[in-house]
Amino acid sequence: MVHTRPGVADRFIHDFVKCTEEIMQTPNAKCGGQVCASCEIIIIIIIIINKVLIKVMLNKVIAGALSRLRFVLTKSLVQTNARNG
Repeated sequence: MVHTRPGVADRFIHDFVKCTEEIMQTPNAKCGGQVCASCEIIIIIIIIINKVLIKVMLNKVIAGALSRLRFVLTKSLVQTNARNG
């Protein structure tokens, strides 16, 4: 499913590569111009994506831990009930 007009994703990738190359070549240079504005937008997007991914990963870890805890507690309860018969 496409969520943008044709060419938007290609321009985004092109801008991203261009910004990355520029930053790698001159990491201490002052920012300015259209490319800089694109770089700032790209950096903001990356930060947002990272935050979302971290939340998703944490939710999966927590869900897994809770599932494991539920399993261990259920197993322990069954064993206790079997002993107390």
